[in-house]
Amino acid sequence: ETCKDAINMTLYLGENKSSGIYNIGSGKSQTWNYLAKCIFDALGQEPSIEYIEMPNSLVDKYQNYTRADITKIQRAGYKKQVTHLNLAVDEYVKYLTGE
Repeated sequence: ETCKDAINMTLYLGENKSSGIYNIGSGKSQTWNYLAKCIFDALGQEPSIEYIEMPNSLVDKYQNYTRADITKIQRAGYKKQVTHLNLAVDEYVKYLTGE
Protein backbone atom coordinates (compact mmCIF):
# COMPACT_ATOMS: atom_id res chain seq x y z
CA GLU A 1 0.00 0.00 0.00
CA THR A 2 1.17 3.45 -0.54
CA CYS A 3 1.77 5.89 2.22
CA LYS A 4 -1.24 7.75 0.84
CA ASP A 5 -3.47 4.73 1.44
CA ALA A 6 -2.33 4.41 5.05
CA ILE A 7 -2.88 8.14 5.56
CA ASN A 8 -6.34 8.00 3.97
CA MET A 9 -7.33 5.09 6.22
CA THR A 10 -6.02 6.84 9.33
CA LEU A 11 -7.79 10.09 8.45
CA TYR A 12 -11.00 8.19 7.76
CA LEU A 13 -10.90 6.63 11.22
CA GLY A 14 -10.21 10.01 12.85
CA GLU A 15 -12.90 11.84 10.89
CA ASN A 16 -15.45 9.16 11.76
CA LYS A 17 -14.41 9.11 15.40
CA SER A 18 -13.68 5.40 15.21
CA SER A 19 -11.91 3.95 18.20
CA GLY A 20 -10.16 0.66 18.66
CA ILE A 21 -7.36 -1.18 16.96
CA TYR A 22 -7.55 -1.41 13.16
CA ASN A 23 -5.28 -3.16 10.72
CA ILE A 24 -4.25 -0.82 7.94
CA GLY A 25 -2.86 -2.22 4.72
CA SER A 26 -3.85 -3.53 1.34
CA GLY A 27 -5.56 -6.68 2.60
CA LYS A 28 -3.55 -8.65 0.03
CA SER A 29 -0.42 -10.68 0.61
CA GLN A 30 2.49 -10.04 -1.74
CA THR A 31 5.81 -11.84 -1.96
CA TRP A 32 9.20 -10.21 -1.56
CA ASN A 33 9.92 -11.41 -5.10
CA TYR A 34 6.92 -9.49 -6.43
CA LEU A 35 7.98 -6.35 -4.56
CA ALA A 36 11.49 -6.65 -6.00
CA LYS A 37 10.05 -7.13 -9.51
CA CYS A 38 7.94 -3.99 -9.06
CA ILE A 39 11.03 -2.01 -8.06
CA PHE A 40 13.03 -3.24 -11.05
CA ASP A 41 10.08 -2.50 -13.35
CA ALA A 42 9.76 1.02 -11.95
CA LEU A 43 13.45 1.58 -12.59
CA GLY A 44 13.18 0.15 -16.12
CA GLN A 45 15.66 -2.61 -15.32
CA GLU A 46 15.68 -6.36 -15.76
CA PRO A 47 15.28 -8.14 -12.41
CA SER A 48 18.56 -9.24 -10.88
CA ILE A 49 17.95 -11.02 -7.60
CA GLU A 50 20.48 -12.96 -5.53
CA TYR A 51 19.22 -15.32 -2.85
CA ILE A 52 21.03 -16.06 0.39
CA GLU A 53 20.16 -18.66 2.99
CA MET A 54 18.24 -17.49 6.03
CA PRO A 55 20.61 -17.64 9.02
CA ASN A 56 19.58 -20.47 11.34
CA SER A 57 19.50 -18.03 14.24
CA LEU A 58 16.64 -16.14 12.51
CA VAL A 59 14.55 -18.99 11.09
CA ASP A 60 12.22 -19.30 14.10
CA LYS A 61 12.04 -15.51 14.56
CA TYR A 62 11.10 -14.52 11.00
CA GLN A 63 7.47 -13.98 10.05
CA ASN A 64 7.14 -15.51 6.58
CA TYR A 65 3.57 -14.47 5.87
CA THR A 66 1.82 -11.20 6.55
CA ARG A 67 -1.45 -9.79 5.32
CA ALA A 68 -3.44 -7.07 7.02
CA ASP A 69 -7.00 -8.17 7.71
CA ILE A 70 -8.83 -4.95 6.82
CA THR A 71 -12.38 -6.23 7.29
CA LYS A 72 -12.79 -4.17 10.48
CA ILE A 73 -12.02 -0.85 8.75
CA GLN A 74 -14.24 -1.87 5.83
CA ARG A 75 -17.07 -2.66 8.27
CA ALA A 76 -16.50 0.83 9.71
CA GLY A 77 -17.37 2.19 6.26
CA TYR A 78 -14.02 2.65 4.54
CA LYS A 79 -14.67 2.07 0.83
CA LYS A 80 -11.67 3.47 -1.08
CA GLN A 81 -9.72 1.08 -3.25
CA VAL A 82 -6.16 0.46 -2.14
CA THR A 83 -3.45 1.24 -4.68
CA HIS A 84 -2.04 -1.90 -6.31
CA LEU A 85 1.54 -2.56 -5.22
CA ASN A 86 3.10 -2.13 -8.67
CA LEU A 87 1.47 1.30 -9.09
CA ALA A 88 2.43 2.39 -5.58
CA VAL A 89 6.06 1.34 -6.08
CA ASP A 90 6.19 3.04 -9.48
CA GLU A 91 4.85 6.28 -7.98
CA TYR A 92 7.30 6.14 -5.08
CA VAL A 93 10.31 5.39 -7.29
CA LYS A 94 9.37 8.33 -9.53
CA TYR A 95 9.14 10.54 -6.45
CA LEU A 96 12.56 9.39 -5.22
CA THR A 97 14.21 9.81 -8.60
CA GLY A 98 12.60 13.19 -9.27
CA GLU A 99 10.73 12.02 -12.37
